[in-house]
Amino acid sequence: IRMGSIVQLLVLATLHVALASDFPFSVILESDPATQKPVYAVDWSFNRMNSTITFRLTVNSTGWFGFGLSPTGGMKGSDIVVGWVTTDGRAMLYDCSADGEELPTVDAKQDWETVTGYEENGCTTFIITRKWKTCDESDVDIMEETIRLIHSWSDDDPENVHLLTYHGSRRGSLSTNLLGNLANLPSLTADTKSFSISLINVTIPHDTSTTYWCSSTLLPDEIQRKKVYITKFTPLLTRHAVKYAHHAELYLCKITNRATQLGFNNKCYLNPGACSSRTLITAWAVGGSDYIYPEDIAYPIGGNTDEFVWLEVHYDNSEMHSGIIDSTGFEIFYTETPSKHEAGILAVGHMITPLMVIPPKTKSFSIYALCGASCMTNFIPEQGIHVISNGFHTHLAGIGLEVSHLRPNPVCDGGYEELAPISRNLKYDFSYQQPNVLPKEIIVMPNDILLLKCIYNTQDRTNITMGGDSTHDEMCFSFLTYYPRMNLTTCASLTYLEPGSIDNELSSEDVEMLSNDSLFEGENARNGVMNIFQKIHWNEQVVSDFQSANLKGFPRVFCESMSKEITVTQELHLPKAGCPYKITDNICNITYSRVSSASFLEATSVFFVVLVIHMLPF
Repeated sequence: IRMGSIVQLLVLATLHVALASDFPFSVILESDPATQKPVYAVDWSFNRMNSTITFRLTVNSTGWFGFGLSPTGGMKGSDIVVGWVTTDGRAMLYDCSADGEELPTVDAKQDWETVTGYEENGCTTFIITRKWKTCDESDVDIMEETIRLIHSWSDDDPENVHLLTYHGSRRGSLSTNLLGNLANLPSLTADTKSFSISLINVTIPHDTSTTYWCSSTLLPDEIQRKKVYITKFTPLLTRHAVKYAHHAELYLCKITNRATQLGFNNKCYLNPGACSSRTLITAWAVGGSDYIYPEDIAYPIGGNTDEFVWLEVHYDNSEMHSGIIDSTGFEIFYTETPSKHEAGILAVGHMITPLMVIPPKTKSFSIYALCGASCMTNFIPEQGIHVISNGFHTHLAGIGLEVSHLRPNPVCDGGYEELAPISRNLKYDFSYQQPNVLPKEIIVMPNDILLLKCIYNTQDRTNITMGGDSTHDEMCFSFLTYYPRMNLTTCASLTYLEPGSIDNELSSEDVEMLSNDSLFEGENARNGVMNIFQKIHWNEQVVSDFQSANLKGFPRVFCESMSKEITVTQELHLPKAGCPYKITDNICNITYSRVSSASFLEATSVFFVVLVIHMLPF
């Protein structure tokens, strides 16, 4: 590399970290493959008061650059800005849009504003700003959900915006959530300490595509003796092995047998009961980064010598590569100063079972998971809980998720009113699974109902997709961080089909078999479910009928406490929100009632039992 190139890279790195307080969020869109130094960097900040966002773009080039917001990661339907600095020092910026893989067209309405734009030491820097919503059909709204940032650049300035030289391979996309964090991140206090828990040089197995690897250890002595308060988690990822890590979770477990529980470091299935009573501390999934608690809220841990931590990492080695060494884990930041509020994590989702079936070659199919009042009433305190953030989780077929919030209201048909969604991401990307901080806290009361909707696209699959642990199986989960902490850790459900609901494709005996607990989990269960559904000749009408059958089925809700006791409640049907939530867009003056995903009827409890089953996706 020439000296001039080194100077350019150093300048780019310096510019990227400058004014960090003004731009608390950042991503590297492109790096030099030889040095890993940034080539195209984006920093940003946002203001919830006036709904504006400001970007700083820094590119290792003195030609034109492109930066865009895309619904899919491609140019079609994208909102693009093109800019450059002229030879006489003028900063040129154009608000454009693209209908496909072609030269962007300049919008009639220019919604981006240039704060500054300049070249220095071979690098181009622009600071630009716009409203989240511009009410311009050519623009992409910026919302609290996943968005794809697209980029391109050239070494040449164009004569004008209509004569851009082709960028060639200098392009790319990356998923993020521009509004998914606190607008002003709290700083760590002076008394903050940290400790790390990670795997140590694990060789990822190459004889199987899916491996769950577990390790157990005691908490540091200081924390065993005294309760502390976690304020931040940082994932520790091995650069060359991170593409094999699907997700990682850290649990707090009760010590019942030190000989079998402590010091374990192997495939999880070799010690299945080691952490039978466990509470989720934190989790990381593909594309995730730091998680920072808001001020006055922290996760309590420690003060108990009868506890240990259990680290579980899911590896996906589909190509069976050998010799991959990994040390995934977490750095945990804590303080001894008590927080005003103690946080907990509630997992809401669908039971992990082959009985969760998604048809093949389908553009959009929804799975619903119910957390009913029969579960919530027994655990949520009288004053309710405050939900502060959410992390969605599906596998490769997932394209959208939403947590609906229902509250009893006798005036409404069916007895429920739909409130604003707790969290919604209809642009979900498996490669970006960072928890989303809610724009404001949402209070969930004891009689409320939570309904999770997961949307899947299986157009590239010829067989059904079942629920399971493999990356090519599916899951449907939402992880809600809230306060004050309660004893409920998981609220999951499974819907059984109503007899006669799909008579044209399956016999009544087949439908009855799908309600048999023998098909709940295990390889025999997978084979049994596959044999039944192979009888179906899938087409658009059959998929529609199967979707309706799932909506009309009988949900069974499983409530799991910290002590691992599981209460099972059979519901008659899913609840119906007779009063749907009305979305009001005050910026663009639009009001409409959406079709509620919570199209269910009031549920009635039938029975309770206690059992131990696989509930969480880990």
